[in-house]
Amino acid sequence: MLYIHAMVRTALLCAFLATSCSLSLDPAQKTVKDIGTIEHVREDWAADWNAKRISEIMRLYAPDAVFLQPNSERTTGVESIRALFAKVLAANTPHIAFHGITIEGSDNLAYDSGTYEETITSGAATRSTRGDYLLILKRQPDGRWLIVQQAWSDASSEK
Repeated sequence: MLYIHAMVRTALLCAFLATSCSLSLDPAQKTVKDIGTIEHVREDWAADWNAKRISEIMRLYAPDAVFLQPNSERTTGVESIRALFAKVLAANTPHIAFHGITIEGSDNLAYDSGTYEETITSGAATRSTRGDYLLILKRQPDGRWLIVQQAWSDASSEK
């Protein structure tokens, strides 16, 4: 009789484990899903920047995010980044395009690195810039990926 109870318990445990494992994504599936989500963060940022939608851009940042730009002080916190972007977009009309090269992550941190090209119109003058970008993102408790660090370089010939 003890043998039958042990077999029943083992069978139930195996069934429970099989069900539990089938409900979660394996690491490879989860990584593919996260990479797609991170690509969307980058593309949403570009679309919102080009359309001058500051509120939508700011939804992509963690509250304590840091924005690093060439030849300038770091800008820390969503409100400071918002003020910087509002100033830039008030005086300029941008069109940016990203070219992602690498997206990798582990657990709750990921990075997206690549190049960009941007055309900026200010009044009657238009100039082109290009360079490299780095986005570091962190998965939030609600599952969203938000930008925690953003850095740019300027590799254009005119500075």
